Amino acid sequence: MRIRACFLLLILLCGCSALPVNQNEVSSADTPALEMGYDYRLLPEMAVFSGKSLQFTYSVQNLSVPIEVGVMMFFDGIAQNYAVDGETGQAVMHRYELQGNQEKVLSFAFTPKYGTTGKHKLMLVTMLNPSAIIDINNPQESFGNNHKITNAGATIIFEQDYGIPDLSILSDFSSSKISDEERSLFDIPESSENALDEITFFYLYQGENPFATDKAIWYNGNEKLHMSLRGLGGPSGEYRITVFRNHVPLKIADNFDLMEAKFSGGYAVEKQIVLDTSSFQRNDVLYAIAIPLSADEAYDFSVKTVSRMLIPN
Repeated sequence: MRIRACFLLLILLCGCSALPVNQNEVSSADTPALEMGYDYRLLPEMAVFSGKSLQFTYSVQNLSVPIEVGVMMFFDGIAQNYAVDGETGQAVMHRYELQGNQEKVLSFAFTPKYGTTGKHKLMLVTMLNPSAIIDINNPQESFGNNHKITNAGATIIFEQDYGIPDLSILSDFSSSKISDEERSLFDIPESSENALDEITFFYLYQGENPFATDKAIWYNGNEKLHMSLRGLGGPSGEYRITVFRNHVPLKIADNFDLMEAKFSGGYAVEKQIVLDTSSFQRNDVLYAIAIPLSADEAYDFSVKTVSRMLIPN
């Protein structure tokens, strides 16, 4: 199946988290958002793993004006270093510049390190213009459609248990019922529907307000950065969430590789996290990506928080 991602009028792609639906973010890109979009496809959509390497092909075709795309791989919600055939070195994100109507085809082999018997999910997340940054002092600038994501998934079936996982996962999220006031922020204008009934949102934020429109996260280089991650909406299910700095996974509380949160309809989950700032630099970019763990549907949507610039106090 070839999927089309059109970034039109900043309308939210399902699963791509941003502000509540009654708040708008204005793009500052030189190219109008109406003109940006691409087709993408991952093949095969299902594979059987018996201990040997699996071969996949991922194609991205630009539909109009020149863009940059960054492609990340997740297996069971865990970001993977991977290599593309014909290129040297492994990376979590591989980036490509595409001219108008240009197609890029990536071929890569993937060998899972571990998994239990049954279905597992491989997901490729594509980010639009990942190199984009903004000037937080310019009120006319925002990320707009830049850093928005799409995803394509494949199901991998394990014939038997394989390997042993070596991960530290933070999972003790608190859970609370979504208030009527918070739910009203997601009412769809001129409709009786509410976005929380269908879509999951995540917010990585500093301070007290998850929906703040701040473009920056402020930090002191010799101190820990305290933040919160809040998730709400969508069907009941489970997500694995990774925090990224400049598109590279970041450790949480020094020891944890990622987080795991379970959702129930009508409830929000939240976790206070601590990040080491010793390697942060001005104008680094911080965000989180959440991957659904259900392997029954290959095209479940991943969720990304708003990107924000890291600025030292």
